[in-house]
Amino acid sequence: MQQKKSTKVQLTFISLNWIKQFFLLGIAAVLLTACAKYAVFPADPAFKTGLNENNSPLLHEIYLIGDVGEDSEDSEAALTALKNQTLLSNREENAVIFLGDNIYPEGMHKKDHPSRKIDEARIDAQIEAVKDFKGELVFIPGNHDWRKGKEGGYKAVKRQEDYIQDALDKKVFLPNNGCSGPNTVDLSDNLILVFIDTQWWLHAHRKGQGEKDDCPLSTKEEYLAAFQEILKKNRHKHIVVSGHHPLYSNGVHGGYFTWKDHLFPLRNVDAKWWIPMPIFGSIYPYYRSFLGNRQDIAHPDYQAMKRALMRSMSPYKNVIFASGHDHNQQYQLQRGIH
Repeated sequence: MQQKKSTKVQLTFISLNWIKQFFLLGIAAVLLTACAKYAVFPADPAFKTGLNENNSPLLHEIYLIGDVGEDSEDSEAALTALKNQTLLSNREENAVIFLGDNIYPEGMHKKDHPSRKIDEARIDAQIEAVKDFKGELVFIPGNHDWRKGKEGGYKAVKRQEDYIQDALDKKVFLPNNGCSGPNTVDLSDNLILVFIDTQWWLHAHRKGQGEKDDCPLSTKEEYLAAFQEILKKNRHKHIVVSGHHPLYSNGVHGGYFTWKDHLFPLRNVDAKWWIPMPIFGSIYPYYRSFLGNRQDIAHPDYQAMKRALMRSMSPYKNVIFASGHDHNQQYQLQRGIH
């Protein structure tokens, strides 16, 4: 029987409200340490020393950062933290993964569009943060990068891919060509990164499909078959799957709203509109919770994707699924999937 080598990996989540999550793969331990919004206060000495609890070096560090495509103080703080932390441990064995929604609000516009300069400034800030990073670097697309799921999203996501890769002079955008994925990157003999475009599944308009679009796959069935084959082939390794949309969420896309959302629903349009609307204000949160738009877990198309991906991953206990979308940090263990 083949003996499975222990692989020690640190996964660090850096986003709009931060949490540090350390996954020591292969030794059945999960350590969580929470952080403040604008500063990093690691509670685990391993974060500073690069050592795990047994004082042996971490083999890999994977930095996950999501939804920083909006020009805001939160995005700036997250990118600064990412740059500072990767400079402290800038190794080829490490990885940085941008989890989508890299350009708000509608992805990369055409060169002659009035918003193009703003788009470039937002993605340039992310490129600047990782331009000197020596490890594996990957940008994946989210729904905003696909023009918020509207017509023209296919061209927008391809424009973003070209811009990022021209700036960094290397292939870093996965899945590429507006295709579905899955794509893989071997970080080591015992650790594989898998990238899927979840917006491709949800997208109701033109998207990359088949040879005509230089895509290996055309249908959701082919997408799932390829994904399942990768999981099966690498079942003796540690697998980190990255896709923009979460399969479970305690945030608004999962149907969870605060009392403020029910009482002041117009704040979803403009954060300054503190106009109380008791009873009527609950219509919107309940709609998002039980019916949802295509970007909410409650929506039938989203549910179909969730069921299909969970069925594919649940036979394996060596899988981590990393995502963005909701602007908070969560750790969930569902059917053996982290």
